[in-house]
Amino acid sequence: MSKIFSKFYFLVSINGKNYPFREAIGLELKSCISMRNIVLKKGLMDVNNSVWTNVEQDLKAITKTITIFIKLTDDLDTPIRMWTLRSAHIVSVKSSPARLKCKDVPLEAIELSCTEMSVKK
Repeated sequence: MSKIFSKFYFLVSINGKNYPFREAIGLELKSCISMRNIVLKKGLMDVNNSVWTNVEQDLKAITKTITIFIKLTDDLDTPIRMWTLRSAHIVSVKSSPARLKCKDVPLEAIELSCTEMSVKK
């Protein structure tokens, strides 16, 4: 009998900071080598994280190419698959204005571009 998952999450590690997202678009592997864009949508950052007020500025300040890890996890935080984006850079960041009474700060979208991507189960 196969396990049924009720929720999936993408845990994205950028410069040592983790960001959870509900959607990740563009993670399919293609046979040709070219630039590809990945869009992460519907993310959250805990207000208790010391960088929550500067998320957009911090991410936009990364100007060099970096390695980014995207981990697909189930509702029990069990890793299912992991993508590694090499020579990646951040194209754009969209975050909502912080609301001080909220526990989490929404990250609307982060668009990444990379030249090399691998996937591991």
